Amino acid sequence: MKLRLFIVNILLQISLANYAQKGEYHLTHYHPDKEIENENFAAVQDEYGQMQFANTKGILKFDGRYWLLNKTPSTVLSLASDKKTGIIYVGCLDDFGYVSKDESGNEIYNSIQRSEDKLISISKIVNTDQYVYFQGINVLFQYSKNKNKITKQWGNSKDWDFEIFKCKDELYISDKAKGIFVVNKDKLKWLRTNIRTNEKIVFAPPIDAQSVFVGTDSNQYYLFNGKIFKNIKLKDAEYLKKSVIVDAIWAREDLVIIATNKGGCVLVNPRTGTTISIINYYSGLPDNEIFAIGRDKQSGIWIAHEYGLTRLNYTLPFRCYSNYPGLHGNITGAISFNENLYVSTNEGVYYLHEIRDYKEVTKYVAIKPSKRDKRKQ
Repeated sequence: MKLRLFIVNILLQISLANYAQKGEYHLTHYHPDKEIENENFAAVQDEYGQMQFANTKGILKFDGRYWLLNKTPSTVLSLASDKKTGIIYVGCLDDFGYVSKDESGNEIYNSIQRSEDKLISISKIVNTDQYVYFQGINVLFQYSKNKNKITKQWGNSKDWDFEIFKCKDELYISDKAKGIFVVNKDKLKWLRTNIRTNEKIVFAPPIDAQSVFVGTDSNQYYLFNGKIFKNIKLKDAEYLKKSVIVDAIWAREDLVIIATNKGGCVLVNPRTGTTISIINYYSGLPDNEIFAIGRDKQSGIWIAHEYGLTRLNYTLPFRCYSNYPGLHGNITGAISFNENLYVSTNEGVYYLHEIRDYKEVTKYVAIKPSKRDKRKQ
């Protein structure tokens, strides 16, 4: 009996492999110590190869074996690593600063500016050669590396809806009401572009030193070189729209990883627009709501969600075929008939069917805001 079930299971995996073609990417799940919260909102790698995460309790560091928490004045929302100096810049709910080491080699948090009367929520940090920009609620700070102080501040308007990104070492501002601006020292210059004025940029990860990959809140995708937005058509754009895009990483010429608020991560080929894989609950991800994604030097993609952290390595040559979404009970048999795969279990008979489910199955009595929405309040 056991031998029969073993053979059935092997045949099922072979059949699923044939139907699924490439299988799923290998995922490794990490859970910090019980005393550390699972909510992480940014991920960067420092000059020593250690991963650092923006945690609700401070800056969470992981060296591959041990977890260490460096406490900050409030919840950390964003991180940025300066590759030239090794400095980690930090954005918090009511403060922003950077990490340095004391005489004993211990990492300490140094505040640049603290807001006593209101939350500024530094949700994004952009690092250029001369300046570091800290994006908060309705406000943008320019910090000079040479002068070690804030040299410019824009905003404080209650209705300033904007996002910042970098291209060719210049800072760009995507203003929901007025369009795209480029920062020239301490001046904002409006940029005439070929995209709609009310189309706000959500993410713009670098492709190389000359261009970035852009995703907007109207579910449009572009390559931007500092002047022209070249449109890219993605075949699963509707899935991304329903899932709500939040961030992206340009992994290589034929692979972009797009993180979403409701549908996990979507791996697409930007050259063809085709979807390579969808990493979500059905493919082994603990949760579909992605807080943040980051990249390490070993081609690993770190995915932050409610249950901790998951590392995806897209360069590994092997695939996983162990996830059978929709199957219930113990498998007793499998057969291929008329190009369909049928599987029997002790609870019934099932057939293989591709489903891309981006809707929440659980029904709530009251609307529950996402973690990302809570941070903006």
